[in-house]
Amino acid sequence: SRFIEEKKTETDTHVLSDTDRFPKSTHNDINPLHPSTDQQRWTYVGPDLQAWRTAHFESRYQVYGGPAVIVIAFHPKMQENKPNLYCKVTYSNGTSLCLRQKAKWFEFLRSSPKPNEIFVAYNIIWRLPSPEKPLMVSISMSRSCLPASAYIPLFKDYLNINGTVGLCLHKAIFNEGDAQRVAAWIELNKALGAELITIYYQKVTQEVENVIQYYANQGIVEALDWKINISNKLVYNTGQLGTIQDCFYRNFNRFKYMAFYDIDEFIVPHRHATWQGMLKVIDKPWASYFEFYNSFWHDVGKIIEGSNITKRGCSQLKTPVFFKRTNRTANLPPT
Repeated sequence: SRFIEEKKTETDTHVLSDTDRFPKSTHNDINPLHPSTDQQRWTYVGPDLQAWRTAHFESRYQVYGGPAVIVIAFHPKMQENKPNLYCKVTYSNGTSLCLRQKAKWFEFLRSSPKPNEIFVAYNIIWRLPSPEKPLMVSISMSRSCLPASAYIPLFKDYLNINGTVGLCLHKAIFNEGDAQRVAAWIELNKALGAELITIYYQKVTQEVENVIQYYANQGIVEALDWKINISNKLVYNTGQLGTIQDCFYRNFNRFKYMAFYDIDEFIVPHRHATWQGMLKVIDKPWASYFEFYNSFWHDVGKIIEGSNITKRGCSQLKTPVFFKRTNRTANLPPT
């Protein structure tokens, strides 16, 4: 996919009147990480568009040819003619503009989607008339921007992190009930160098949620309710490509490096104790990303010596799986 810039005209932007500037509800009382209702988590436009509750500001000129606002959304891929969408932009000084140029749709497709994967993730993009970051946006199917959807706030980073390595659990946790498994995954990634782990919930037990909140209170985890309102039969991995996009933009200015992988995966350096040590060696001025070959490790029926926590008076705890799976797959990738 690529972004094609439309030729601008004098009618591309329109200043809205005072009565149309702010949405009726400012939602100041909504928890941005854990909204209490589906309507607070997602914004619905028309019959088929489901938009994530946080929009993002893109200031890099080389990406979309100028400053832009991005809304992550899901829409049926079978509909070749996407609806024309317009954007009402509101700034912190109270000024609202109607961006009358049609949105650009940037589609994220898997290489081999299943036939039943009807909904796919999109970045819906509008170029902005100035480099000023908006406070919030609304989506409209009318060129006048009236009526418009509930407002979608622009992401505001409350953590103020200037770090080296962050980690995204690259799909929302779904039907996870093993709290010890989650805790072990977080602990090992902490040891490997993760400075913040971003985790999205789809459906978890209260015990798992309590464990994740424990680490969130420590500052090592940022947890968000995802809870997409689309059947997992109709969208891949509870909208995985959407969570990846949101996690990327949330952490873009927080960290120099970001890792993306699943809850049964780890990146383990061969010659260094942490990712930071490894990256000092492998990074190059011309590198933009790194790929790592995966290997499967199998349970051999033995536990690494000294790692059996059940012998230390912790009878309710299970030994983490990475202390038991020590037999590497026979199909060794190049290393």
